[in-house]
Amino acid sequence: MKLSLILFGFLSFGAAGFYYFQGNSPKKLDELTAQNEAVSQSKLELAELKNELNSIKNEAILVRENQSQLQLNAQQLNAENKRLTDESKKLKVDSDQQDLMKQRALCILNQRNLQAAVRGHENIGGLQVGDPINWQEIVGPDKFIHEMPVCACGVPYVLVNVIPPVGQLVATCKHADQGGKHTPPKFSDW
Repeated sequence: MKLSLILFGFLSFGAAGFYYFQGNSPKKLDELTAQNEAVSQSKLELAELKNELNSIKNEAILVRENQSQLQLNAQQLNAENKRLTDESKKLKVDSDQQDLMKQRALCILNQRNLQAAVRGHENIGGLQVGDPINWQEIVGPDKFIHEMPVCACGVPYVLVNVIPPVGQLVATCKHADQGGKHTPPKFSDW
């Protein structure tokens, strides 16, 4: 008979009826239903947390990939910066060498002009090798050279006081022996 009541309850009232006819009270059924709903809600929250965790993991992977890319970019920029710095130093050296070459060329040109002025003064004045040089007759307004030149480095020339023989300079630069090479390469016929 008890079995028939159980079957009747199950068929008539479903699982709740089955539970009720098992001898449990409706209050207990309500408690279990509430617990079941809480468990279902917890499962939903757990699923949401898992989704958030997966999303955070994916973001972390993207951040790591971005960091790797940024590190690679930084390495490439550092290499390019070093290359440009080295090239800039080389250009500065080239520029410095060009400046030195210009200074040397101007200095040698000044020495040649002074030599030519003395030779012109020698010829016009009928002077001989060993005669004294009066630089005031050579340098000044309306003279062979308008004003006394100085080396492009700003250093005055060392001048001789007498007419030199051909092949000897009348003006020398103090940079001639200091690696500046401010000596004309060929002046044997000056």
